[in-house]
Amino acid sequence: MDRAGQIIDCWEQSTIQTEDGALTPKVLLPPLTREEAQALAEEMLERCATTYHSVFHPYFHPISLGERGAKVADWFRGVLRKARELDLPGVNASQWLGFNDARVQVRCEEAVWDAALGVLRFTVTSPRAMAGATILLPPCCGRLPFEAMVGGNEIEIEPVELEQSDWTALIVDLPAEGRLHVVVRYEA
Repeated sequence: MDRAGQIIDCWEQSTIQTEDGALTPKVLLPPLTREEAQALAEEMLERCATTYHSVFHPYFHPISLGERGAKVADWFRGVLRKARELDLPGVNASQWLGFNDARVQVRCEEAVWDAALGVLRFTVTSPRAMAGATILLPPCCGRLPFEAMVGGNEIEIEPVELEQSDWTALIVDLPAEGRLHVVVRYEA
């Protein structure tokens, strides 16, 4: 949603860094040294993990990790050390693809904002079961969520600082082929 409470067609902003894009003028930016590129990668990773709700996708061509090509194995290890320092979870390719396939199928439908009452209603659907799905609710019209009901049952919500604004996280288990009806009440 945008800050006015309108649904926008945006799921995430992918943050990508490649060794050839950083070390050459391939992306029409001045090339960095390996040390500058590694420092930038670690900063991007930390900001994605601590300030923005986004994915940081560093990728290294296999030839560059070896003795041929750009020789960036130390840079790669630095990114892994930083991820460990930040206590970020790691997944293998099959786990990531399974998660990604499931999350792109989740839909928020029938969203209605009642500004007079400060109530947001929407339905979440998913063809696959997904435990612990996080729905982020933005502040809206100077109000913050204070209560959420899912399927008529009150569910705990948690404040989250995101993009230097006060957001709220709603964590739900999505049933396969199910529909969850969500009602969120906002207050000033």
